[in-house]
Amino acid sequence: MNVKRWTAQRKAIKSLIEGNHEHPAVDDIYANAKELIPNVSKKTVYTALEALKSEGIIQEVRVTGVRRYEPVEGDHQHFICTVCGKIIDIKDDSLTSHTMKISRGLKGIEVLQTTTTFYGKCNSCLGGK
Repeated sequence: MNVKRWTAQRKAIKSLIEGNHEHPAVDDIYANAKELIPNVSKKTVYTALEALKSEGIIQEVRVTGVRRYEPVEGDHQHFICTVCGKIIDIKDDSLTSHTMKISRGLKGIEVLQTTTTFYGKCNSCLGGK
């Protein structure tokens, strides 16, 4: 998609996700977009998110069936709290390197990307331990 043809709505939605590491859900993005552009529709938000995904600008992370979004900023893993649903980015190049090394030994397939997700309890849900 040609960025020059982007609507004000699409640019606003892109700006809401750029640098945002809170992994907002569609409803969060929609609520924030409504503050910037009061007449924006939820359909416009969905359309913009799909366009941004197809351009490789954002990626989707699913947590218990809920679509959440984040900017594409290099390889990283996720930790998802099984109590509160919080998503924490984990940047560990050695893990990505290791999984890609393993994938090179697999016969008959070509792995282009690897994703690792850790599940457990975050510090808050552990009671600050």
